[in-house]
Amino acid sequence: MGALEAGNGQLSDREQLGFAAQAGRCLVTRNVRHFTVLAQDAVRRNEPHAGIVLCPPGIRGIEVSRIADALMRLAQRFPKGLGEFDVIYL
Repeated sequence: MGALEAGNGQLSDREQLGFAAQAGRCLVTRNVRHFTVLAQDAVRRNEPHAGIVLCPPGIRGIEVSRIADALMRLAQRFPKGLGEFDVIYL
């Protein structure tokens, strides 16, 4: 579920990460720069999240099938989900 589908399009990046963490879902984003900083900040603050998956920024949103295929491979690799501080770059 994306931020817009969840009704969270207006939330900040930090709030998006917090929402995903509360829902026990990893966050998938092309916003590598901001979420790398947020991941580092989460470690410093000892505030776990449910994982962050960073997609290459060059992938356009309309290239959903490539992202979906990569996410399926990731789900197979981590069947129990990502750890509370994991950051994966697709």
